[in-house]
Amino acid sequence: MEMTFIFQEAYAKKVLERFKMQNCNPLTCIRPDILYGVGLVSHYMEAPSLTHLEIAERILRYIKGTLDYGLAYSSSTNFKVYGYSNSDWASDING
Repeated sequence: MEMTFIFQEAYAKKVLERFKMQNCNPLTCIRPDILYGVGLVSHYMEAPSLTHLEIAERILRYIKGTLDYGLAYSSSTNFKVYGYSNSDWASDING
């Protein structure tokens, strides 16, 4: 059976380099819902506190520890991709 693998290692490394975190210790002892954490921290981008910056560093450490993670898809003649989101784009009907 043929498999297709999708990785974002190169992109993740660029993000770590941008924030000078490429040599940080990885944080893989927990499996946080990274989307929630990133969304929460992004609310404070204009005026982050030290706590927000520490949380952002923790997220980057998690990324560092999961660089070799990816998705594997098996070949199939009946292959369909489904995506789900709980975002309502702030109730914008044109979003």
